[in-house]
Amino acid sequence: MSRKLGLNTTKRMALIKNQATNLLWNGKIETTVDRAKAVRSYAEKLITLAMRNYADVVETEITETNEKGKEVKRTIIKDGVKKLNARRKLMAKLYDLQEVKSAGESKADFKKRTSD
Repeated sequence: MSRKLGLNTTKRMALIKNQATNLLWNGKIETTVDRAKAVRSYAEKLITLAMRNYADVVETEITETNEKGKEVKRTIIKDGVKKLNARRKLMAKLYDLQEVKSAGESKADFKKRTSD
């Protein structure tokens, strides 16, 4: 099959975006070879974008007064402009998947499970 996967542009891009999202969130997907090749190039571009800007952090030192009246210096590490821009691009190109809950599960149960 060709690079177009037998679909029009809108459907093809939705398919690639959906499969790339599942690949990056879950680590693997099952698909055809032609679709895998299309998803691979799309996902590799996203991974490269994330890796290129991973180390862009800004360290800021602030001085605070604690309960005892002493001045304490703290270092705060925040994401840099390039890293935030890359994160926005990634989230624009991926779908946000909702967490799957089992029957009768509440948010409190999920919090307990993740904090252990």
